[in-house]
Amino acid sequence: VGAIVNGELLRGHFENAVEMGHMIVALEGLPCSCGQRGCLECYASAAAVARRVVTAIQDGEPSSLSEAVASGQEITSKDVVQAVAQGDGLCERIWDDATRYLAIACINIQHAYNPTKIVFGGGMARAGDMLFDRVKKHFRDQQWMLHDDFPEIVPGLLGDDAGIIGAAGLGLRAVG
Repeated sequence: VGAIVNGELLRGHFENAVEMGHMIVALEGLPCSCGQRGCLECYASAAAVARRVVTAIQDGEPSSLSEAVASGQEITSKDVVQAVAQGDGLCERIWDDATRYLAIACINIQHAYNPTKIVFGGGMARAGDMLFDRVKKHFRDQQWMLHDDFPEIVPGLLGDDAGIIGAAGLGLRAVG
């Protein structure tokens, strides 16, 4: 996660600016590995979406993925997206929650930084229009009326390699 301002990575005073995955989106929400509660990452990462579906199934909620969970098969966000496309109600609810939390994060980013573009990478971005159409819809549903400043919300070009490429770039810059 990062923000580029005037062509430079925004680092912040403590060198950890723009940790959007740890933006709190649910007051007193799920515990996060970072020690906080209610982080975006707990609700809207690919792993979190799959984990929330599995937990709901284990708690007795019906789903087309119930048999796979019962047999110990690993459930991924891709499985959840496929189940949503096939009309699975549980997966639909959790997917819609995740996209709403992502929209809330985008709105907070818009208010804090007013960017022209918000770029998503990682596992969730692989869902394509299934993700971006819903995030944009939820964004518009919550958007303020003071300004018409809707940023582009798009998938990243580097896919799952973005983090590694970014870390390598920072390392090269540090030694360069």
